Amino acid sequence: MSSGNAHLPQEAFKSLESLRTEATPVVEVASSFSKFVTSPPSGVDDRLWEGWNAFFDIVGKTPPEDQQRLVDFLVELRKTTAKDEEGRVVRHDDGELWKDLPALGWVARELWNFDIHDPAASSDERTAFDNQSAFLARLTALAKLDDPRDPFDYSLYGLWALRSAFEESQAEDIGGSPAVVNASLWIQYGGEALKKLSGDQRAMEGNSGRAGNRFSEKPWKGFNDERWQVWQTGFEEAASVVDSARTTAQRMRAL
Repeated sequence: MSSGNAHLPQEAFKSLESLRTEATPVVEVASSFSKFVTSPPSGVDDRLWEGWNAFFDIVGKTPPEDQQRLVDFLVELRKTTAKDEEGRVVRHDDGELWKDLPALGWVARELWNFDIHDPAASSDERTAFDNQSAFLARLTALAKLDDPRDPFDYSLYGLWALRSAFEESQAEDIGGSPAVVNASLWIQYGGEALKKLSGDQRAMEGNSGRAGNRFSEKPWKGFNDERWQVWQTGFEEAASVVDSARTTAQRMRAL
């Protein structure tokens, strides 16, 4: 799950790395990151990709309980408007720099090709993916859920995590499933948002929110109360063997 920072200038990477400590104010890191991406004007696309990959690499190294400055960085960055030499707002294909956080979602989607059920995955890879999942759950908790284009809304990724844990055939032996641990992070850090979407019956685009193969007869297209109950039951059944499952089931009942 490491995205690497081979092409990122050392100064820019050190600035992002400081988000893991109290070394540099978040507003300064946001300013430094914006300057790295937009100077010079040519090559913004490549530097966006490099910058976000380096950022997610840092997220992967940061435990969920230590991620607040990483979240604050994106909140602060969105308050910044990048402009070119003629005073025009700098844009990327999918939005303005920085209120739309362009290309962040593209990089996230590429990282989410990781297979949580892969027995060959290393402990470090699983830890990085868990950390990145918790981070996206934190962002989702801040999203305006009535706006499906909100750049903080990664609820679909939460649905995928819960589907992997409790709806796929690989999840039937949940005794030691890393998928259950990963799904629990979505409830811990983004559960309130996911519960609201379930109550709102939020459907996802195309086939992205389909039911897992254990529930292939269900016409699910996204979040709903029935599905929420399936996930809650899954955590309850895993409670005797996965430490985080019991508290997660309790949290779901309380939401």
